[in-house]
Amino acid sequence: METEKHFTGLENEAAYRTFFKNAAARTNLLAWYEIPQNSTVLVVNETEGSLTEMLKEKGAAVTGVMAEELWKLPEKSYDIILHLGVVESENDNIRKTYSKYLTYYKSHLKEQGVLLFAVPNRLGLRYFAGCKDENYDSCFVGPEGYKAGMTKQALSKKEYEKLLEETCFFKIEKYYPYPDYHFPVAVYSEEWLPGEGELNANIRNFDKDRYLLFDESKVYNSLIREGLYQEFANSFLYICYMAEVENEEKVIFSKFSNERSPRFQIRTDIVKKPDGTRLVIKYPLTQEAKAHVKKMQDDYERLTRECADEKITFCPVTWNGKGAVSSFAKGTSLQEILHQKLEAGKDEEALELIKEFTKRYRNYLSGRNMEFTNDLDMVFSNILVDGDIWTVIDYEWSFRKEIPADFMLYRVLFRASIELSAYEAMSLDNLLAIAGIESEKAFEYLKMEEEFQHYISGDEIPVRDMVSVLGRQVIPFAGNRSEQDKNAERLLNLYGKNAVKILFSIDKTEKQNGRVVCSGWACAKVRGYGYIPVEIRIFDEDGNTVEMPVVRTNRKDVGAILKGNGAKEEYIGFDAVFHATAGRKYTICFSAGKCRKETWLTGADN
Repeated sequence: METEKHFTGLENEAAYRTFFKNAAARTNLLAWYEIPQNSTVLVVNETEGSLTEMLKEKGAAVTGVMAEELWKLPEKSYDIILHLGVVESENDNIRKTYSKYLTYYKSHLKEQGVLLFAVPNRLGLRYFAGCKDENYDSCFVGPEGYKAGMTKQALSKKEYEKLLEETCFFKIEKYYPYPDYHFPVAVYSEEWLPGEGELNANIRNFDKDRYLLFDESKVYNSLIREGLYQEFANSFLYICYMAEVENEEKVIFSKFSNERSPRFQIRTDIVKKPDGTRLVIKYPLTQEAKAHVKKMQDDYERLTRECADEKITFCPVTWNGKGAVSSFAKGTSLQEILHQKLEAGKDEEALELIKEFTKRYRNYLSGRNMEFTNDLDMVFSNILVDGDIWTVIDYEWSFRKEIPADFMLYRVLFRASIELSAYEAMSLDNLLAIAGIESEKAFEYLKMEEEFQHYISGDEIPVRDMVSVLGRQVIPFAGNRSEQDKNAERLLNLYGKNAVKILFSIDKTEKQNGRVVCSGWACAKVRGYGYIPVEIRIFDEDGNTVEMPVVRTNRKDVGAILKGNGAKEEYIGFDAVFHATAGRKYTICFSAGKCRKETWLTGADN
């Protein structure tokens, strides 16, 4: 398949190498893993960076070496060996080469030593979806099978596990860093696999441009339903033990919320104790976040004390000096109950359940005043149902201030429309209609939600945004993109002449290395019809049209609120990417028929 000519994004390898070396997100791979004080750790394929620094901060004595230099090290045994990434084959026999490394690792571990083996999956879903191989500037080389001369190769799950089994470690545990082992946001295990709707952090092509051939989140949902997630996970972390491990508690899942302001950065672990019981522990990741986590116990006590509904309870949490600890509560999440009904085609029952929730939630909120604690995190996934008892299991975002009750309800429904977006019945307009929240108020609440998200994130640049900061492109599949453009053009031709008003919002503008990425939404109000997409153009300060691709994106939030027949959410959002000159001004123009609105954009950074 001819692909290279389409990847024309600006290359910035030095910037990526700096980002890769220093990004805090790289520590997520092992931040949850206990490293005993004074452990000797050999790190293969990394000599310095945030990951090795974290190991040193845990009290380890770290030796870093690139794989090809491994054989030059003096003979020594280690408590832990951390292997990162692929190796280079010898004589085109990649399996023999991996076996050689694994044999070396086993022979250089102490009696109670552990190998942490973090590697990419050549059959990872991202490589089917349009990502290039991490070692080659080509698509599909892993799924198709590496060609002769490609000496650095990843293996599949089956291939890795056969080699590990042949190496005869005492015990092997399997973990799945997501979206990959380089920059994970979560680490799953065989004892805690992802559920449908959880895997949404898929645009992470920091090193290379990529195609977007299909929606990875939707395909992941299908794989999860079929029990195939593990085979198509993008990477693996195998924990290989030399000897029997004492029956201690272990982390079976870890999720990182560190794309936030430092005062809110936390890690959430699910821990399995020797007797099989499970705990949820939230840890602060920064000194500033300690107060945020520590106050969860106080929030629990206040919410419990202030709740007048004896059938609504809050899962107890205690501060143990390091984190906020809570036990697993009894029941099934309201989101899972809705999912089961929707999956069975029982849409009416699902909507009736939401009506019951709306009534009960409003009763719960009624009469609350400024002295009460309001929980903004009382969403469907955080409510466990056991008979007629609700147990709220997460109240991280609790505030001792007055918050409009309908905004709190809007936020619950807004989250549901995203997390259950696979089901048409869960569209935001349906849910808002059930709650009786009018469009005007919904717009107001949408702005409040955006302000709340900014409050959480602060001025931090989330890791997900580094794709555009590093100048990488996400190139939609031509067939999919042309269909969107064709439909947008059709609506404009049919109804544009009757447009009476342009609505738009610039959500963010990012500038880096001669490029500007402008993202937001825009539409035109049409008399007697509803809302339609608009034409989007950019002009320089001399009035010349700037060549640029416009990718129309899904905006269920805005599309649902507008409710017009033409308000197709997949046409309302946009990402416009153009090359710009530092210091010059540009105008982005939205138009439909005789209606036109524009706003200034500044040029790119040097």
